[in-house]
Amino acid sequence: MISSRLAAIPKADIHLHAETNSRVERLISLREGRSPHNWRAANRRLRGIPPGIERLKDLSGDLEVKDLDSLARENFVEWVSDAMSEAVQEGAVLIEIRFGAEWVKWPDLMSKFREAENLVRNDHPNFVAEAIISGVSPARAGAQDVIDSCLQAHKDGLAGIDFLPVPYEREADGESWRKIYSWGELASGVGLGITVHAGEFSTANIRSALGVPGLTRIGHATYAAYDSTLLSELAKARVTVECCLTSNVVLGAVSSLEEHPIRTFVDAGVPVTISSDDPVRLGATIGGEYHLATRLDLDASDLLKFTRNGIEASFTSEERKANLLANMP
Repeated sequence: MISSRLAAIPKADIHLHAETNSRVERLISLREGRSPHNWRAANRRLRGIPPGIERLKDLSGDLEVKDLDSLARENFVEWVSDAMSEAVQEGAVLIEIRFGAEWVKWPDLMSKFREAENLVRNDHPNFVAEAIISGVSPARAGAQDVIDSCLQAHKDGLAGIDFLPVPYEREADGESWRKIYSWGELASGVGLGITVHAGEFSTANIRSALGVPGLTRIGHATYAAYDSTLLSELAKARVTVECCLTSNVVLGAVSSLEEHPIRTFVDAGVPVTISSDDPVRLGATIGGEYHLATRLDLDASDLLKFTRNGIEASFTSEERKANLLANMP
């Protein structure tokens, strides 16, 4: 019964990386009549690497794209609208695309992003897309410039910031968190949404992330499900967990799909969404992720709730949220 209804269920993907290198390589390869990079083979190779942070570091493998900066900017509308169209074909009504920190300094980012969104909205007028700057970390050179640029870009429509504590698999130090807290206060103060990558490969950084001013979401937070105290804190704070099933399996955050703790989050009252994370590199479409959820004792009502959670926790405008929710079954 679920399978027959799955395609008709509207979906929200709020943890979706731009994968600039991968998408540009695929675009140029297809344009030139060549086969794109073989990501299935790359992912099979990943299985030979110890699970966790080492797999994450090697996710892009041996992919090479020459003249990336110029190609990415010259073809921005094409590859970004392609990412949006892929999601729409899988039933997405809302996506948030995470761009690397360097993108926020490009003055055309938001105007070109809206151009790409409008191309898709011409055929799907209720579709909504927003841009987030990801990987913002105190460990990054020029991080304060990135924050300043984010504050400025919000005036042009940038929706949010995704902070990344470093080290990622271990607890970041107090000075790093003090900077993130300061930045969170600045960013949320002007209306930028705040999410943090934390807890993917251990319980590290989850509790610290909960203290970030303006925080409403955590990316992955997988290991919180194994700590009853953290789980209770997430539920009490009503912080939404961005679950990425395929990613968590391939990178080794969980040993198998059947071991994924998404059901634990749901039962504990933690708001949950389902997202694709890295669709090109992992082959994880948003429709496929919703399908995988049906193998984890989750039914159509759960899937619809995940979409509503995604819309409510998204960094889009209240007007856009209301319109999306009004069109939910």
